[in-house]
Amino acid sequence: RDIKPDNFLCTGVDNTVKLCDFGLAGAVSNPAALELGGVYGTPPFMAPEIVAGQRYGVLVDTWAVGVCMYALFFGGFPYTPAEPTGPAMKAAILTGTPSPSFRTPPGQQPLTSDALTVAQALLRREIRDRPTADAALRFSFFTSAENVNHHYGSLRPMLHGAKRCGAFDLPRGKSGAQKPTEMDTNLVALQEQHWPRGVAGGEGGDDNSSLRPHRKPVGLDSAASTEAGSTNNTDGGSARGRARPACF
Repeated sequence: RDIKPDNFLCTGVDNTVKLCDFGLAGAVSNPAALELGGVYGTPPFMAPEIVAGQRYGVLVDTWAVGVCMYALFFGGFPYTPAEPTGPAMKAAILTGTPSPSFRTPPGQQPLTSDALTVAQALLRREIRDRPTADAALRFSFFTSAENVNHHYGSLRPMLHGAKRCGAFDLPRGKSGAQKPTEMDTNLVALQEQHWPRGVAGGEGGDDNSSLRPHRKPVGLDSAASTEAGSTNNTDGGSARGRARPACF
């Protein structure tokens, strides 16, 4: 539980991706027979069965990976309510409305059919239709990557979109403004290394301004557990008068 972009560690030398923060995780001997209960996690990444208060198993993790992919591919969350709060997000996930568009943002290259297929599969609402991790790894999106010598481009546009929708937690300083994180610094370094200045800025070609920290959607930063549909809104207050991410 609680798989999200903040809980991945990446190394730049050998392309190793590691998962961290196992505060809500548990060691099991038979994943196929696992049944858990309780509403735990971060609202945008919760599977429908968690929000519904049903018993659930390891397929909530494949759903969460699908949400991570959606945020990177499409620059938003699969379910984005009009009001950027945890309860509104849970209601959208529970009802399935508004439904995911699976459309790339304007100006971004369209996805390959293989990438779209795996993203749609991981976000299947019916548990019986959602692939396991082993089954997902057999999709051509992953198998072709193992056999082809790809030229990897910069991930900056996708990471920028995921940041704007609040997929990464950017803490605020005492004054209320968010402090640049290590990810911000690394993204700027990658931009300067791989992208010509004035080309990758996105909005108006602004060199590095698009990497400045964006405000987090109110009520969506509850990394701690939540119970009975409530949310750990550590942000406090309402969203009124605050800058909203683009996807809201």
